[in-house]
Amino acid sequence: LVGDRDAHLLGGTMLSPGRNYINLDGQDDYVDIPNGVVSALHSATFIVWLTWNGGPCWQRIFDFGISDRGEDEVGNGVTSLFMTPRACGSDAFTATAEIGSVKYTVADDVPLPSGYALQVALVVDEDKQTFTLYRDNAKVAQASVSFELGQLTDTNNWLGRSQWVQDGFFS
Repeated sequence: LVGDRDAHLLGGTMLSPGRNYINLDGQDDYVDIPNGVVSALHSATFIVWLTWNGGPCWQRIFDFGISDRGEDEVGNGVTSLFMTPRACGSDAFTATAEIGSVKYTVADDVPLPSGYALQVALVVDEDKQTFTLYRDNAKVAQASVSFELGQLTDTNNWLGRSQWVQDGFFS
């Protein structure tokens, strides 16, 4: 819930009764969060408790932005702020902001472990111009960035889905 606007569970995603979590099947499940909630922020901390079931690289824990196909559509990312348990190429737990052709990345040295319940977080500090990545309350990486959340066109604010058509859903 964001103000008086609700998120939507899509693709068969269901809130687990009495447990306050969702299961994402890696096939078509994701959560659509209301437009504009990220770009309206100055600095932010994004925290997620998860158990990743493994699988292909570039799955999205979250992805806030828009593709070249527009709202509710995947294609090629135009603006995006995302977190992935395993980036292709490096296999590292990574968070990236993409604004057109400019990318700002912060990455751990390793992928997230699969089958393990943990907490991950990304801190976007506009005043200090840093991205800081955490796993289970431990800082695993920090990078200098000249990125502002207001640069995002965040109409596709998704948990478990990417702006990019070739990327799989989170499992």
